[in-house]
Amino acid sequence: MSWIDSIQTQLTIITGDGNSYNPKWLNASFVRPYNVSEFEFIEKTGTFALRKKPKGTRYNLEIYFDGEEHLDVAKRFKASADDPRPWTLVHPFYGSLLVQPIELTYGNENLNVTKITGTIVETIADGAPPITIDPVDKIVSDKAALDEVTELSFVNDIPAPDPECINSLSQNISVLYEEGKKSVLTTLDAEKYFNLFNKANTFLVNATNFPLQAIRAIQAIINAPSLFIDNVKNRIKMLKSQFDLLRSSVTNILSFNNKKVYENNMAVLVSAMAQASVINYSYANGEEALDIAEIILDSYDQLIEDLDTLQSENGGEEGSFIPDAESITALSNLVSYTVSNLFVIALASKQKRSFYLEEDSNTILLAHRLLGLTPDDATIGEFIDINNIGLNEILEIKKDRLISYYV
Repeated sequence: MSWIDSIQTQLTIITGDGNSYNPKWLNASFVRPYNVSEFEFIEKTGTFALRKKPKGTRYNLEIYFDGEEHLDVAKRFKASADDPRPWTLVHPFYGSLLVQPIELTYGNENLNVTKITGTIVETIADGAPPITIDPVDKIVSDKAALDEVTELSFVNDIPAPDPECINSLSQNISVLYEEGKKSVLTTLDAEKYFNLFNKANTFLVNATNFPLQAIRAIQAIINAPSLFIDNVKNRIKMLKSQFDLLRSSVTNILSFNNKKVYENNMAVLVSAMAQASVINYSYANGEEALDIAEIILDSYDQLIEDLDTLQSENGGEEGSFIPDAESITALSNLVSYTVSNLFVIALASKQKRSFYLEEDSNTILLAHRLLGLTPDDATIGEFIDINNIGLNEILEIKKDRLISYYV
């Protein structure tokens, strides 16, 4: 292939997270370093250079994203480039390469283009220790990326929120805050939550001029309960309660702006559930993990059904509402991965066993039989919780009663 044919071939970068980019490029060059040891001897002139195998080739990178959306594309590329896994680079001159970026410099000197320069080094695929993705890190990272997508979608569609839109946002955060503060256990969380609420209201006053700051502040207060100091079950329960409160008025949503508010706030709420499921998590058994997975899936399915109801029949008409595809896709991927992770947790957790009691007994004897006794009587409390033992069964549990425990 001649160099003329080669230069007409598109440059492709497949980053470690699997995303593909096709930027324009300039100034291709590379350095081929070698593993060399230099020896100098007192009685001899010169240097003895012992050369072994070549090192990874270093390539100078100069790429460009242009067009109306170049800033958004560059932002997504930056997030992809932060993934530590190697890139696959298909270069018109150098072919397919497995590389790692050493450094990248982003420049926006020209308003209509983002210039990215830096150095990439060719890496080997074998011989290195395998890279394991931590599910918690991935879910938190994907959640943060989703928040960016939803906020950009909001401000792109509503660059200057009108009073009706601002009022809807204000009502939503008031409902969320009043419900959310009921579950705050610590003074520190209460102060943080109150400050986030005040900050969101402050930004809403200037939302027409600064919509991005306003929607970020609102998303922060929506996400807050997922990070409360509490167990996973209670955090998810609170987020689900907030979800149900917001969707209770879905039938009254008619305008494009209010539909966009609903799409944004509810998507952030569902993704907050996904995040809450893995933040400082501790599942006593597999059923708890599966119950959380069911709540997240049901909430996601309900949101999709609601958005389908709100969607306009004809997307070409002025004021028609079509849910943002990128936001929904990112949310779908996050929910799918989170639920899969919860299934893994469930399989690795204690499994439920049940039987019908052969003869009359009591909580102490059964706790000792099934769970063993501890000095603090924790297993007795655990047995009571598992079997929903009421006051009338504390002293005696009748024959043929269904008894459950976990192994």
